[in-house]
Amino acid sequence: MIRENVRRFVTGAALALLAVTALLTGPSPALADDAKPTAVILSGDDLDGSVEITEEDGDELFDAMLSQVSWLTGENGRAAVPDRSTLGPKYTVIIRYGDKDRYAYDLYPLAEGGPRAFRPGEQPDGRATEAWFFGRLNMPNALRLAGAPLPETTDVMTGGIGGGERINEQQAVDPAGDLFAGMGGLRGMLAVNVGVLLLITGGLAGIAFLARRR
Repeated sequence: MIRENVRRFVTGAALALLAVTALLTGPSPALADDAKPTAVILSGDDLDGSVEITEEDGDELFDAMLSQVSWLTGENGRAAVPDRSTLGPKYTVIIRYGDKDRYAYDLYPLAEGGPRAFRPGEQPDGRATEAWFFGRLNMPNALRLAGAPLPETTDVMTGGIGGGERINEQQAVDPAGDLFAGMGGLRGMLAVNVGVLLLITGGLAGIAFLARRR
């Protein structure tokens, strides 16, 4: 009887512990919709109103717009304050989480010397983090696909922070791949030479064995 009561107590305590753990570690329903961006709001002087972009408009477009500003939250990539007369048209991007605006950025896709991005000091969530950055090289194309009246560019495929990949019909050279390919050829040649050497050695050994028997 005592053993049965102990077993029930241990089982009940384990179940209670699992329930408490689930409540503490599980996502809150109130915060579930606020865990990731739900919309990108684009506005500009040459746009008629604002453009709201969500995943329903296509994952590629939504991700392309997010990629223009998602990395602007840290210290890396900060640039000096540019001459505003060289920036060209400005577009404002607001990142919305659920029904709340959280981040805001100013993008200058046609700035001299390459696209620039500005993180205003007054953010919708109350932070004060003013900074200038070099933007991604594919910024003009991303904004144009989102509705901004920008000229089409075809030489930029993807853009990293301060860089990008350009279309080149020539085959890229892979030094590591060529090196390993050369090593593979050398290994094959070496294997053939070793085989020939073993064959000669075996023949000589056979001849020596026959000579000794005679």
